[in-house]
Order: sequence, then structure tokens, then C-alpha cells
Amino acid sequence: MKFDEKVVGMFEQIMNRLDEHSQTFDEHSRKLDEQGRKLDEHSLKLDDHSKNFNSLQIWPGIFSC
Repeated sequence: MKFDEKVVGMFEQIMNRLDEHSQTFDEHSRKLDEQGRKLDEHSLKLDDHSKNFNSLQIWPGIFSC
């Protein structure tokens, strides 16, 4: 095997590994995006619950003992 063939083979291996890592990175990126969307949804629900909790009329009376 010539030196040039070895270099080309090594380069191809490196490019294959980079491609694998790129695919893994893309997967993780998609998962993080999905988790971010879920976090946003939960945050909105928490805001709604907080507004509902704060709007209860009987709540201030509990602390006026």
C-alpha cells in the first residue's frame, strides 16, 4: 500500500467518524429542542396555576387569624 493510499484511508476514517459524531450531535440537539418546548409548556401551565392560585378569594382570609 502506498503512502498516498494510507493517507486517503485515514482521511476517510476521520471523515466517517466526524459524520457519526455529527449525527449524534444532531440527535442530541433535537432532543434538547424537544425538552425546551416541553419546559416552555410546563412553564405556561405553572403560570396559569399561579394566576388561578392568586385569584382565589378565600386565600387572604386564611392568614388573617
